[in-house]
Amino acid sequence: MSDCLSQKDSVILVHCIYGQSRSCCVCIAYLMRCCMEKNYSTSKYILNETFSEVLLKRPCMAINPGFIRQLQIYQKMLHHKIYNDNRCTFNFHESIKDAPPQSRAHATFRSMRVRSKYNENANDVSIVNFFHPLIPYNDYFKSYIKTTTISLNNSPSISIYRCKKCRFALFSDLNIPWIWSDFDVSILPCSDYWKDSTSGNEFLKQYSSRLHNFSITKELCATKYPLEPMEWMKLSMFSDKNMSLSEGKLSCPFCQSKIGTWNWSCLDPYVFIFISKSKFDSYNI
Repeated sequence: MSDCLSQKDSVILVHCIYGQSRSCCVCIAYLMRCCMEKNYSTSKYILNETFSEVLLKRPCMAINPGFIRQLQIYQKMLHHKIYNDNRCTFNFHESIKDAPPQSRAHATFRSMRVRSKYNENANDVSIVNFFHPLIPYNDYFKSYIKTTTISLNNSPSISIYRCKKCRFALFSDLNIPWIWSDFDVSILPCSDYWKDSTSGNEFLKQYSSRLHNFSITKELCATKYPLEPMEWMKLSMFSDKNMSLSEGKLSCPFCQSKIGTWNWSCLDPYVFIFISKSKFDSYNI
């Protein structure tokens, strides 16, 4: 889209079947990126602003709430990218410069994509890609912190979580998916056209049960950390014993102590792995 629109007098057709949901979603995502990259906007309402702009041009827009939530994740991912691009004046350490981007929004996105791929491919685990920092975790966290947080202005510290039994670092708070707050849910935009549609009416009928699914996740987070799928988890999840199971227990890859659970059938579409808080301690860098 950028290449096409950069040419003088050019136009581009963005379409789906009805021109109401997916195509409008793509246009909003494009405008969000343009607005944030050009203006370095950190507004929590950039999604709502671009949503209103597209709705003005396309009154029959009817984006389903699932896509809207993904746009909200994308907004947070853009915040992370633009903040780093504007505040960091450094080169990544050679060993981690090609590693996946780290933020809670990126963790949420990766968790959702792994879950979607698993469901779309008839529970085939061979096509599922888990987060991998490319080098041993202890070294990765040291390299990542050393090259990023020191170079950020007023950057908050990052917590590293270690298994209490073997003291090995397994994840940071940047690997913990973002959980929607009541405020996040309340500001999600929605068009009147969609509310009056058949799918909109059906969704609103099921709305209370959907909220219940998210409330269950919040309750679990009182004693557990939700976590994005990470490479070290494959030893537990994809062993010969667990390969065909939809749920099971996670073990530390170094000392084999039980540290959490996973459930591919979890009702929350964004998280399905939970780690017991009591099994870890943390330190800030």
